[in-house]
Amino acid sequence: LPMDVQVDKMEIEIEDPWRYIPSGRVYPDPVLIKRAAELLLKAERPLILIGGGVVMSGATEDLVRVAEFLGAPVVCSFRGDAKGGFPEDHELYAFHPGNIGSLVANELAKEADVLLAVGVTFSDETTSSYVRGVTFNIPPTKLIHIDIDPHEIGKNYPVEIGIVADAKAALEQLYRALVEIGVRRNWRESEWYRRFKELKEKWLSEIEDLRSKAPMGIPNMVKILREEIPRDAIITLSAGLPQEIFSQQWIAYHPGTFISSGGFSTMGFALPAAMGAKLARPKTRVVAIEGDGSFLMNNVELSTAIQYEIPILVIVLNNYGWVSIRDLQIRSFKERIFTTELRRKSGEKYLIDFEKIAKAYGAEYVKAASPEEVRQGVRKLLSLEVASVLEIPVETRFPYSGTKAYGYWDIPSIHLAR
Repeated sequence: LPMDVQVDKMEIEIEDPWRYIPSGRVYPDPVLIKRAAELLLKAERPLILIGGGVVMSGATEDLVRVAEFLGAPVVCSFRGDAKGGFPEDHELYAFHPGNIGSLVANELAKEADVLLAVGVTFSDETTSSYVRGVTFNIPPTKLIHIDIDPHEIGKNYPVEIGIVADAKAALEQLYRALVEIGVRRNWRESEWYRRFKELKEKWLSEIEDLRSKAPMGIPNMVKILREEIPRDAIITLSAGLPQEIFSQQWIAYHPGTFISSGGFSTMGFALPAAMGAKLARPKTRVVAIEGDGSFLMNNVELSTAIQYEIPILVIVLNNYGWVSIRDLQIRSFKERIFTTELRRKSGEKYLIDFEKIAKAYGAEYVKAASPEEVRQGVRKLLSLEVASVLEIPVETRFPYSGTKAYGYWDIPSIHLAR
């Protein structure tokens, strides 16, 4: 634009934007709600899948009522905005389906006869890249899909019943319909619940076995940090192994307490996201959980946290490289590792001094090289109420550098080229 246009002035009156947009919730078609209730009441193996729409709508209480009435296990999509939408310490919580996923959620998703999906987009991560029989079997599984965006319904899977509605409004109406036309199940005595409990116990046993084999692996860090960080604290995560493994194993007790870079899967997100969360909820503890590669991309934002006295804790899980990609190279490309480990030309590790980086900005710093030191470091830094960095050198040996994936992800592979 010409400079005279850029600096020209005019008098305008700014209207209230709320006068020009719709307000209130979008309520569902009552006929479709009744049909959905009838189908769910006939189901022998009902399952509920939730996405971020449940959290954004504030529908947690309504979701719990529906799940408990039906005795339906609840699984959660991969993206972080869905975690906590159903309390993850509830006995009906069944973790995550999909690529990284879990044994329990993927098996339940395959075996369910009716799936109630609420506020979810069926992304490739949640669906194991849509490969039939790995996660979902739709059809023959009958899908009831509730979403506020009509374009999401039927986009990736055919629906038995598609309902355009706000998640909370729809679940409120669905619960009323279930109560009016059905009877609350004694689901703890059902074969479906017994199957769910069996799968859940097996899944938790496998994760504990993984943790025991790598005490400084990220899966064990998830367990330790969950025990040390307050239940209502907010954690933020960037793309990489921390995002994958914490999404898989972290227990979110409340909605809005797990903030991940989600669909764009960006690195360098967790630190600035933590500052935003702390400014929005100043009385809540906020912890950014970063890999070293991600932290290197955006650690300059520590200066902002120090300058404006934003007391966040940044945990750097240091595996000396971009190990989520390295592990993909090992799995899919005949163990050919290329530029994904921080090494000098000689082959020795290139060690970055995170203590100097943290202290250069004026942040507190602790390094923790054992599980007990991790516990002590978290307690110390959370008590200081200042911007701080906890560096944890984590397991780098494959496969203990990561976690077990229970699904499938459609990425290029040397095995597919044969």
